[in-house]
Amino acid sequence: SFVLAVEEPEVHIQPSQQKRLVNRLNALCNQTIVTTHSPIVAAMFPVPDTLFIETRGGVLTARPLMDTVPAQPTNHQQHLLFAWRQKLVAALMHECVLIPEGISDVAWLEVLQTSLELHQGWQDAGDGGPLLSTFVGIVPTIDAKIADTFALVSAVHARPCILVDGDNDGRGYFDAVRASNPPPRSVVFWPQGWAMEHVVSWIAGADEATMLAALGATLGMPFANAQALTSHLLTQKSYAPTHESVAVILMGNSACRARAAQLLNGLCAVLRDPVNADTPLFTRIAADSTAEMHVFRFVPA
Repeated sequence: SFVLAVEEPEVHIQPSQQKRLVNRLNALCNQTIVTTHSPIVAAMFPVPDTLFIETRGGVLTARPLMDTVPAQPTNHQQHLLFAWRQKLVAALMHECVLIPEGISDVAWLEVLQTSLELHQGWQDAGDGGPLLSTFVGIVPTIDAKIADTFALVSAVHARPCILVDGDNDGRGYFDAVRASNPPPRSVVFWPQGWAMEHVVSWIAGADEATMLAALGATLGMPFANAQALTSHLLTQKSYAPTHESVAVILMGNSACRARAAQLLNGLCAVLRDPVNADTPLFTRIAADSTAEMHVFRFVPA
């Protein structure tokens, strides 16, 4: 038998050659052990053969993405473990893993963070810069399958967190996972009645008149107020061009950029260190919090 161990094949090799190299190794060797920080490389292996290695408190653990893939995976499992395996693996490589309520939440958070990072200045080094994408991986959740996604992620990662809307459905998703063992380390609710689109409009509200005019021109329709903008965004949940166009316009405005940075860095703080997090935008919900699970609600200033 022939066993080959390879460390980080992605180093100095372009993605197309990474795939060719890994496939050749698997074809020629009885066993291949590959360590990698590349989601592209890791996602090339079957789900049971993809192990996540982690050290916490001096204890080393290695957990497979899933021990056995069901013979008839659900639609949700098909997306996470097959179509979006690379995105799932990338999220799991972060210090914390955030499970939002839906795919539109993922899209908005990612595009806002990206646009914010593209407007960094020299003064934004270290803790002053955008932090969310560095420490928090976002899992592409579909069809509000928070409980199912949480079960999959928590079997692999020690720091899964959830983000839900501020409505009855959001409360129901929270109730479905709060009894898990262990429960989510952090839980974040949007304000009562709010979804991610309300948050985007709140960011625009940092310079409302200017942003409503600019967004109206870009999206080809006038917005009389923030509510009109929110209503339109709620119809564009799965339309990526709208997400990107809105984020680019908002992050081009210094007031909106500052508000978005406060939001995203505050979210990062309550996910990374919920015990000591102290941010004015996120209020702890004592009635729902426990020693193991810290629950917050976004409170727009």
